Amino acid sequence: MKNAAPDTIRILAHLKAELKASRDLTGGVLHYAAIHPDVTVQLFGAGTAHPHHEDFHAWKPDGIIVSTNDDRTVDLIKSLGCGAALFVNAEAPAAAPFRCASVFCDNKAVAEAAARLFVDKGLKHFAFVQTLEREQWAEERSRTMRECASRLGCSFSAFDTPRTGQRDLRRELSLLAAWIAALPKPCGILAANDSRAKYVVDACREASVAIPEQVMVLGVDNED
Repeated sequence: MKNAAPDTIRILAHLKAELKASRDLTGGVLHYAAIHPDVTVQLFGAGTAHPHHEDFHAWKPDGIIVSTNDDRTVDLIKSLGCGAALFVNAEAPAAAPFRCASVFCDNKAVAEAAARLFVDKGLKHFAFVQTLEREQWAEERSRTMRECASRLGCSFSAFDTPRTGQRDLRRELSLLAAWIAALPKPCGILAANDSRAKYVVDACREASVAIPEQVMVLGVDNED
């Protein structure tokens, strides 16, 4: 790894390359570096030319951008000697031995935009499909959707996959299909993200529920 000029700010970025939202964020970071000659950015992790952070110890990054805040990540940042860290959609760890900050997706705005779209389409029944892991960001989208429905005088229902030990995808799809079939129609369903939206579409097909005539399905994150 070739070292940058002494007066260049060196930033290391480790984001989830499998998610389009993360790839878009990475593109923004790289664009910033392209128009600021005093900043250089290197990517590491799965899907990049450098899958291992060990490649960058000699590069001596000044800062790092990450999307997780567990002990392993904090230890990684310390081992690299980074003076600052930016956590994306994750709380900055308390008492970290480096400067840190966090940025988050505005999940409330996401759900409010979905509610406005459903109302514009004349829908009076809202629903939400949670992620399997029930992450905090998905809970916030669900909670905001529920609040919007209440404020607008609309009904609301949420689907959480029951946790019963080992996952059974066939059973999960059948449960979701039954839940969709029982929803009042026409209905707008906001899925926590696009991968869950695809799951909702599959369940609608299984339940013989027409899209968009009976159910409007909306995902988030612009996944292909």
